[in-house]
Amino acid sequence: MPHPKTFIRIITQLSVAQAAGIFDKNMTADSPGAGQPATIYSRPSQTPFDSVDEDPPVLSVSAEVPTSARSRSLFHFYAWEHGGERQIEVVSFGGFMPIGPQAGFLLQTLVSELRAADPDLIVEWGV
Repeated sequence: MPHPKTFIRIITQLSVAQAAGIFDKNMTADSPGAGQPATIYSRPSQTPFDSVDEDPPVLSVSAEVPTSARSRSLFHFYAWEHGGERQIEVVSFGGFMPIGPQAGFLLQTLVSELRAADPDLIVEWGV
């Protein structure tokens, strides 16, 4: 069941560039938001606490994706280098309403495409 915020943690052998490329492709794929501007990318907001983060991500991206003719969903993508593996976290924000079926579909498709590129990846879903 979808929730206002969905969280995915992925451990993979893919490079950050490979995982980010799959995220970009997935977030810009055809969506039912036709007629709306395309996906808008930015950096997630910084906070005063960023300066004490002992393990900052090497990449952080915010994607605002059209998910219907009148709505958009927000996804944050974070990536860390941890030795021979990468930790990827994707957070989908649904505000006060559950994430919609299109946002859930995008997350499922993202995981499927990452798994196709790295069959040994580990996925943890949370809310």
